[in-house]
Amino acid sequence: MKTLALLLVIAALACGQERKECHCGAFVTVAEGEVKVMNFPAVDLGDCDQLTQCAARCTTEWVELTNDGDLTYEMGDGRTVGQHMCDEAAMQDHADLGPHDVYLYYNMCNGPWMYDGQTSRNQLCCRGGVYTEC
Repeated sequence: MKTLALLLVIAALACGQERKECHCGAFVTVAEGEVKVMNFPAVDLGDCDQLTQCAARCTTEWVELTNDGDLTYEMGDGRTVGQHMCDEAAMQDHADLGPHDVYLYYNMCNGPWMYDGQTSRNQLCCRGGVYTEC
């Protein structure tokens, strides 16, 4: 009986240590559903009720990392935002995409993805995994 009680306590502690993270991602809609074309770094937040803060953080990352949704913007590694997105799409068997608007979504604590209100300034077109302006 003590062993069962100890296992229950350990399980409860493990569940309580789940990270409370905000995740941001850029998606396009294809016939089969949504394809995530860009991940942003996860952000630790105090609890899973900070949806407004999560959405604001995602908007800030979108503006800073993509120059507010400009797919021709050159990132720090010399590749464009659009090329990063085409690379990610190609890894998911979507080397040929577009034209598609890119939408920013966020989620808290692995909950449902919610639209952040941000859309790319230009459309995403990938040909053989290579970004091309539409």
